[in-house]
Amino acid sequence: MYENNTSMTTSTGNLADSLKRYIYIVSPLIIFLWFSFAIPVGIAPYTDGVFSKSGLLIGFAESLFPALVVALLAGIPRIFSPSKAARFISALLWVIISIAVWVSLVGELFIGLGLHCRLNEAVLLLILQSDGGETGEFLSYAMSLPATWKSLALSLIPVAMAVCAWFVRRFIGKRVIVGKCAAVLAVISACVFVWAQKPVIEDNFDSKRQSYMITPFQALVSMRPLSDNSEIIHRISVANGEVAVKRDSTGAPMIVLVIGESDNKYHSSLYGYHLGTAEALSALRDSCEADSSGCLVVYEDAVTGDCTTNLVMKRLLSTNLPGHEWEDSPLLPAVLTSAGYNVGYFDNQSTPSTCEAVDYGSVFFLNAPETAGQSFVMRNDERFDYDSDFTSRYLPDALSLEEPAAVIFHLMGQHIQASKRYKPEEGKFSLDDYASLTDFSDKERTDLMHYDNATVVLADNLAKIIDSVRDRDAVVIYLSDHSEEIYDYRHQYGRTQEYMTPQRAKTLFEVPMYVYMTGEFMSNHPEQARNIIDNASSPVFTYDLPDLILDLAGVSGSMVDSARSVASGNYDSSRRRLIHHSTFDYDSLMRVNDDRP
Repeated sequence: MYENNTSMTTSTGNLADSLKRYIYIVSPLIIFLWFSFAIPVGIAPYTDGVFSKSGLLIGFAESLFPALVVALLAGIPRIFSPSKAARFISALLWVIISIAVWVSLVGELFIGLGLHCRLNEAVLLLILQSDGGETGEFLSYAMSLPATWKSLALSLIPVAMAVCAWFVRRFIGKRVIVGKCAAVLAVISACVFVWAQKPVIEDNFDSKRQSYMITPFQALVSMRPLSDNSEIIHRISVANGEVAVKRDSTGAPMIVLVIGESDNKYHSSLYGYHLGTAEALSALRDSCEADSSGCLVVYEDAVTGDCTTNLVMKRLLSTNLPGHEWEDSPLLPAVLTSAGYNVGYFDNQSTPSTCEAVDYGSVFFLNAPETAGQSFVMRNDERFDYDSDFTSRYLPDALSLEEPAAVIFHLMGQHIQASKRYKPEEGKFSLDDYASLTDFSDKERTDLMHYDNATVVLADNLAKIIDSVRDRDAVVIYLSDHSEEIYDYRHQYGRTQEYMTPQRAKTLFEVPMYVYMTGEFMSNHPEQARNIIDNASSPVFTYDLPDLILDLAGVSGSMVDSARSVASGNYDSSRRRLIHHSTFDYDSLMRVNDDRP
């Protein structure tokens, strides 16, 4: 009888030891799966994303395999060896993997809140293009949202359970109490989990199913299409080297292009905004009728092709030859240089890089020495926190270029966060100017104030650039790379990756565009001046900008199409304006009666 009891005790002890070993697999498995579900479900009500029942099952299948891999990695040392070293290694792996997964999913959380999507190739490219300042601003914005704290709280429930269980066992020492506490916490966490997902589980939303694949594995999948840029740079260099153009001596001797950032035209008083955000430019527009000393032409219907800086810059600064990829077309600055222009490029978002192949900046194709030498004779070597300081530093350099000269400025504009785009003393508006917006929260009114103040500073900088060339035979072109949502038709600030609707297209793809002509330019180029004024109400596609600039420069060749230039007498305003990776016809979309948000 005694031997049997001993045998049973030994068997029970072996079973307990086995369970202790396998807990090193079970624990990280549970943690992994909890993290992979808690954050996406927690943010769903805030991102217009919905998680269908079938989506939950598919998401579970997507997360289960990587979860098993993680669990095995953490548990293998403990399974095959009972030594203290193996236990330590397993525990260390468990902690490292859990922290890594949690940090990755916090990143996923910010992506979901800021861009309304899961991790994908476009998001990875956006991350690679962001510097420390932009990343910090984005995190600051995300941390200000209530959904962030809700989702973080959901994800940390297992940690809280473990800490409470350890505390009870350590200081009370009664396992029965530990078990009861764990059961209570499990029930509470289950209730919180159900509360988080209840509003968003609907069968009729299967078409918008969200993936639950855990972030590190999703990142590996998404990074496959990304490669270094050395091949692209080589192709651009070859295309630049094959440029063959002629320049008419009557072309404008000074051309200035200013590219803004995140400029919403409906917050400009030039487009009817109720606050005076562009008063520095209003007098220049009015002078078109009053005299011939200069004229600012405001284009009423300008549309950009994409709403991310990296995609837009490629098309604005490439000649976009028909039937060719952008990287197989000569760059606009290279064509101007080949035509005899001295080209200066001044970018407050970028400086020349020595990384070349791994440079994912929005103008990486101008940062490589190979293409830079073909494109311009002057480039900025530093950036500034404020555009006003940037233009003050580099405008004298730009004006010193020997004519014929072409100058390109790329500013920060109203890029999120707009509160960081102007100095406190430059602010024109206060919260009192938005007191009538009773359906807006204090945060939303503050966001509007900062954005409008940044818009004022942009107008002031543009007026300063214009004023510097008013005595020359010069033309200044301004447009924004894309627009920005700023509580236009819904309570949303910033661009998102969502289903394309007419409201979203109108807000993000319509951009401000101005052409300023000096009195001397209008006198020396009367036909082009008249065409620029006459086409102010015509539909304009900003990806046709290179043709406009080359037309103004008097450049002719295979890469110039006068039908795409508003300065030409045969400008074709009926051309299709394809947006969002060329998947939507903007004008057709505007004719669609779509009531979806």
